[in-house]
Amino acid sequence: MPTNIELFEQIDAAITDKTSPGSISPIDIGDNMRDIVSYVDQETAGIPPYKTFIGLLTQSGTSAPTVTVKFNNTGVTPSIGYVGVGTSGFIFAGLGLTEANCQVITSNKTTSAKNLHCNYYFNATPILLLRTYNLVNSAYENDMLSNTPIEIRFYP
Repeated sequence: MPTNIELFEQIDAAITDKTSPGSISPIDIGDNMRDIVSYVDQETAGIPPYKTFIGLLTQSGTSAPTVTVKFNNTGVTPSIGYVGVGTSGFIFAGLGLTEANCQVITSNKTTSAKNLHCNYYFNATPILLLRTYNLVNSAYENDMLSNTPIEIRFYP
């Protein structure tokens, strides 16, 4: 897609000051087109180049974490399952999830008797695995997620 500067140059090169009687001038059309390009450029300036999933995770016992979705522009509702002690799997079907196009931001927080460390990795299939580690007990554990924020970014 051409940049706004390239579009301005194309518009300026294509517009002349020749007009037909009673018609809008090509210069007016060019000015209007330039205004549209400027407007679109301003409107899309703050849109990040990635899709985002943001939620709060809570887990009880050996059940899969539940998620309270705060923002999701991925077009996909993830499937979340319990994999094993301290490990949950996230599947975003259709996004082509890979280690190269995904960034995960999680929270490491201290509660009364637990110090949570969240990490993630990918297994052989396109499943994002989230692990919860108790730094006090030096072990992966269940039941450590309580409104724990997670943000997953998918880059094109």
